Amino acid sequence: MELFMRCTVENNMISTNEILDSLEYVHKNSKFVSIDSAAIDAFVARFSPTQPTSWAEIYPLGYKKRANDDDELDFLFLTFSQAFCFWGFPEKWKINHKGQVLDGWWALVACFERALENGVPILDGNYLSQMSLADARSLFQGEPEIPLLEERHKILVSIGQTLTHKYDGRIHCFFASTKKDVASLVKNISREFAGFDDVASYHGRKIFFYKKIQVFLSYVKGIENYNQLVGAADYKIPAVLRKLGILVYAKELADLVDNRIEIPAGSEAETEIRASDLWAIHLLCEKLNLKWPSIYPATLDGMLWNISQKKDETDKPYHLTRTIFY
Repeated sequence: MELFMRCTVENNMISTNEILDSLEYVHKNSKFVSIDSAAIDAFVARFSPTQPTSWAEIYPLGYKKRANDDDELDFLFLTFSQAFCFWGFPEKWKINHKGQVLDGWWALVACFERALENGVPILDGNYLSQMSLADARSLFQGEPEIPLLEERHKILVSIGQTLTHKYDGRIHCFFASTKKDVASLVKNISREFAGFDDVASYHGRKIFFYKKIQVFLSYVKGIENYNQLVGAADYKIPAVLRKLGILVYAKELADLVDNRIEIPAGSEAETEIRASDLWAIHLLCEKLNLKWPSIYPATLDGMLWNISQKKDETDKPYHLTRTIFY
């Protein structure tokens, strides 16, 4: 499965406007996904800014940051490097940690916490660069095996090699060497580290997502122009927006999603789901900002993701795509 093959981008700076322009192009040409403006207005009318905006606020085990900011930055980067494809069919990957059964993102965070608690130097690039597949299997130990284990291993080893060769073995040393504005960080992270170059091709045009970078940067202290983050195009947010009536799927796509039929990565339908998700977030923020200027796309994205963790019978299924990008 050639999951690493994707449209590549030259090392030129990609601005937020260019990202938004690419998303708008998909929206205007979309066949499978539309955005209901009346549903956007209804959401804005009943919106309350009191929702938690960070996953850490609702982490089932009670999230505790590392003792110093450098370790916390490294922890978040490495954890977000693995923030993709947790779903399994028919059974989802789960771990049992501290008496709780966790899945998805919660399980991933717990895996990295567990490694540190057990004395595994998971934040050290030298360790990562020499990590064996058995080490990766132990890191993500659960039932059944985590999806795309070999790809996860390759990403961690590649990150470790880059860190060891160029940045004294630690992510925070990379951050010390780069500008802190969003455009520079998106460019440099996607260029330097495996598994982050999240760019699709749609009707011959490049569509920029950078999901893992976007969500990671939303938790980094001290970055400039936080408001230029566009949100994270993943599984859960489109499902929430569809439940709210904001995203509307054509029958052909709705049948695939509702019957849990896998949609290929990079396909027209998958690209339209992800781009429509982010464009809807952009439109929502434009209207919300008339009353709440501090609600940025990354803020709203965090709120909607937290909403997705509250399960009920009206939930819409999320689309299934095998990918290393989300």
